[in-house]
Amino acid sequence: MSVISLNVPTTQPNCDTKLQASTWVKLRELPSPYSYDEALLLCQTEDCSWIAWIPEYGEIRLSPQQLMGF
Repeated sequence: MSVISLNVPTTQPNCDTKLQASTWVKLRELPSPYSYDEALLLCQTEDCSWIAWIPEYGEIRLSPQQLMGF
């Protein structure tokens, strides 16, 4: 039996916990001139960005800096 060692970082980024999945947020900039100005947060990633869905655009990865008020 062999043991596999994974190099996993011991510290996680300090993500903002004010945001939650299934929340609508306003965007600072539109990804497309035809998209809505709001996004539905789907899930947070390990690097503190969010996978979100924007009507008339689709899925997108957003950093907290791209969200109004954060």
